[in-house]
Amino acid sequence: MSYIVMALVLLISIVLQSLFQPIHFLGGASYPFLCSVVLYYGFMHGRGMMMVSALAAGVLYDSLSPMMPLGYSSVCFAAVIWMAGMFRSYVISDSVLTPMFFGMVCSIAVNIMMWLMLVSSDVVDMSFWQMLLKSAGTGVIALVVTPVIFSLAGRMDRLVGNIEEVDSLNEYE
Repeated sequence: MSYIVMALVLLISIVLQSLFQPIHFLGGASYPFLCSVVLYYGFMHGRGMMMVSALAAGVLYDSLSPMMPLGYSSVCFAAVIWMAGMFRSYVISDSVLTPMFFGMVCSIAVNIMMWLMLVSSDVVDMSFWQMLLKSAGTGVIALVVTPVIFSLAGRMDRLVGNIEEVDSLNEYE
């Protein structure tokens, strides 16, 4: 059932990713819906689901852009979520600040990694300062988008029983 929920969350995210156009005054910053989904599965599920979500979200993200070589985003998502997953036992995953912070950091890291890969393969000609503006803009947008995706995916997981809901007030009775 976890993979069905993941497919549905990815479908919703790819639709939202394609509907919300990049913000041009922020260097073309896009809404990091797919990065947020990968981050959710990195924090709330095991490493297998984390990597499957990174691969699927990367392929979906690359399919949105005609100039993006297939697989670049998957590599970026997998690398970033692997690093973020190392902090999983040190953070409170139910806090709203956790997805905000990690959503911002991961979105910025994905943008920088994508820029490095695209510039090194001569696919895009973007200056360092444009990339910084775009990365900062995407990070700011991620502050809002990531908690929304965490809430949506978490509710869907709880609805089908993938994650048990724990009442923190009654936990120590």
